[in-house]
Amino acid sequence: MLLKQITVERYKAYGDRCEFKIRPVTILVGRNNSGKSALARVVPLIAAGLLSGGNEPLPLEAGGLRHATTLHDLITNRAAHGSLAVRVEWEHESVAISLDATVRAFTTDPGAAPLPIVETWTLTHGANTLDLRRHTPLDPTQADYSLGPESSSSVRITWEGLWPRAHDHDFSDWVRGIREIIQGWARGVRYLCAPRAMPVEPFRTAAPMAAHRVDGGHVPMQLASDETLQDAVDRWFQQIFSVGLEVAGMGEVTSLRLRRDTGAVDLAQGGQGLTQVLPVVALAVATSSRGDGVDLVEHPEADLHPAAHGDVADLLLKDRVASGRPLIMETHSEMLLLRVRRQVAEGQLSPDDVAIYWVQQDQGRARLQPVVLHRDGSVDNWPDGVFYEDYDEILAIRRASRQGEAS
Repeated sequence: MLLKQITVERYKAYGDRCEFKIRPVTILVGRNNSGKSALARVVPLIAAGLLSGGNEPLPLEAGGLRHATTLHDLITNRAAHGSLAVRVEWEHESVAISLDATVRAFTTDPGAAPLPIVETWTLTHGANTLDLRRHTPLDPTQADYSLGPESSSSVRITWEGLWPRAHDHDFSDWVRGIREIIQGWARGVRYLCAPRAMPVEPFRTAAPMAAHRVDGGHVPMQLASDETLQDAVDRWFQQIFSVGLEVAGMGEVTSLRLRRDTGAVDLAQGGQGLTQVLPVVALAVATSSRGDGVDLVEHPEADLHPAAHGDVADLLLKDRVASGRPLIMETHSEMLLLRVRRQVAEGQLSPDDVAIYWVQQDQGRARLQPVVLHRDGSVDNWPDGVFYEDYDEILAIRRASRQGEAS
């Protein structure tokens, strides 16, 4: 099950239709507050809706991420009775699968939280289609849907997240089968936010295995329970930082320690950079065993010296195409992007495996501008002002130097 594209419309700053094509490696760059994080976080937002058994089609808080306070916050300009539309496209065993949904925020009291109403919903698998259209979009007391835009058949629907449950009607077997496949994909969505959490130490080794956390707080217990993962992370730390990472047991509690020739210290004493990159490394080295899903990482280079940015990129990109798990990165690192371009130029990646998007605001609306990457690593459509601040500073220094010489 491979994610191919997500399309949003009237979602946060993306008021216009925005098609977000996903490649094995997809990179979002742009200035602060341009809309990068909002676009990346729509993936776990949709995944939460696909897994939810509640009455929120798009759960506002799930998996450690808080997407909004009310549904209005997800809709462009917080429009009263406004709606947003999402479309997700996958490929499974060479067959296209898509899910479209339009969700409206209905409210009778300006001071009350809006009621989410699914207006339209379409699931497609190859030649099979299930299409639901709500008869009375602005009447929350009615939940009757027609089975298609021109159908006279009507069914009563309640919603389990983004999935319909019909009263007195049994959907086809293919719908139930595709739901299981899509939910399997949704369970494989892994998101790491920035900044990431400092490990809580010492921790109880006998405690239950922690579920994935967006702040990386699950990693200490993950390392303590998986020797293969622990060894892989340890080798990478030794190779890149010349320090080892060990799980040190002390009775019923355990801590993470950095191992040097002069002795060992707690990871928390090793600096922010190593702490911030640890969850990224753990996620990357476990990619091949994750199965269906997608990995999303905010600023994998956070708090690291630029000399290590390329090493982090190499780790995240390793076996990415073969794994079948796309990687979506949000970054401000020029060095990381240069390493991606270098891998393309050296033939380790195909330019068709990489999508780079410049995210920008245009009259208050976010837009994606694809950056074209060629086989020699060169790029077209590179927008002005991306990573050129250093050149501006160099020019300013030279001007100041010439003025000093002239005086």
